[in-house]
Amino acid sequence: MLKTLLLLLPVLILAGLAFWFIFPAKPEPVLISDQTSSKQDLSTLTGKINALENKVTELESSNSGLLNKLNSLESAGKGNPVQSANKSSVLLPINPGGSVNSTSWQNLTSGTVTVDPADYPGYKSAYLKINLSVFQGQGTAYARLVNTANTLAIIPSQVSTGSFSAVALTSAGFKLPAGANTYTIQLYTQVPGYPAQAADSFLQITY
Repeated sequence: MLKTLLLLLPVLILAGLAFWFIFPAKPEPVLISDQTSSKQDLSTLTGKINALENKVTELESSNSGLLNKLNSLESAGKGNPVQSANKSSVLLPINPGGSVNSTSWQNLTSGTVTVDPADYPGYKSAYLKINLSVFQGQGTAYARLVNTANTLAIIPSQVSTGSFSAVALTSAGFKLPAGANTYTIQLYTQVPGYPAQAADSFLQITY
C-alpha cells in the first residue's frame, strides 16, 4: 500500500499541476468603493459647466451691446463733428504807439487793424490791450478803440491811467460789429501840456 502511494505520488503531483494550469483560480471581484460619491462629483462638474456657459452668454450679450453703443457714437460723430472748445486766443497788432497832447479824442495815425468777426466763429469776447502812460504822471491819459471809417468808438474798450511809466492795460470784453472794419487807437489827456502816451496796442480775440 505504501509502495503504491509512493509510486502514485509523482502522478498525483503531475495531475495536480495539470489541473492548476488548466483550471486557473477565479479572479477576485473588483469592489466599487463609492458609487454615490462619483455621482456627486459628476453632478458638481455639470453644474460648473452650465455656470461657465451662462457667463459666456452674458459676456457675448455685453459685448454686443458695447459694439452697438460704439456704432451709435461713431454715427453721431459723423453727423455732428465736435468743435474744439480749447482754441487759443488771437492777438492782432493795432498800433505801434504815439502821443496826443489834447483834451479831446484824437486818432493815432501810425497803425490800424482790419477785422471781420466772421473770420473768428464762436469767439467769446474781444479786448483792447495797450501800454499807456501820461507825461510826468500829471492828470490822466485815456485810450480806446475807434472805427476809422465811421468814427464810432467801442466804448467798453476804454482804459485809463495816471502813471508816468507805461502800464499794460486790458479793457473790458466787447463784441465786434459785424463786417470787415478798420480800427485804430484814440487818445486824450486830462491836463493840457501833459500828453497821453501810448506804446504797442493789440486787439485780443478769445474763445
